[in-house]
Amino acid sequence: MTIVPEDTAAVVAVETPPEPKPPAVVVVKAKRAHAPVELKVFAGAGSAAVTGVITWVLVTFVTPWHHGLPPALATFLPAAVAVLLGAIAAYAAPHTARPGEPTAGSHAAA
Repeated sequence: MTIVPEDTAAVVAVETPPEPKPPAVVVVKAKRAHAPVELKVFAGAGSAAVTGVITWVLVTFVTPWHHGLPPALATFLPAAVAVLLGAIAAYAAPHTARPGEPTAGSHAAA
């Protein structure tokens, strides 16, 4: 807003900027509504969760693990084992093929 002194006979036109348009929302329906999660993701996350819980239970409740490890290692071990085994499982899991995707042996020799 511009303030004009009373003794000035000027007309000030103030333009208001147009209201921004809301972003366009595109709804895409999945072709496979009940499709499973990608196998590599499922294998990595699932094995990391399971091994993390198993290692935590061992470190927390099993006496040789609980008293035999230094406290810093006992705190770090469940996460380290979960990340390591999760990465190995995700790497070892087969790739989920998509429709129309060529298989490994179907490329023509150049």
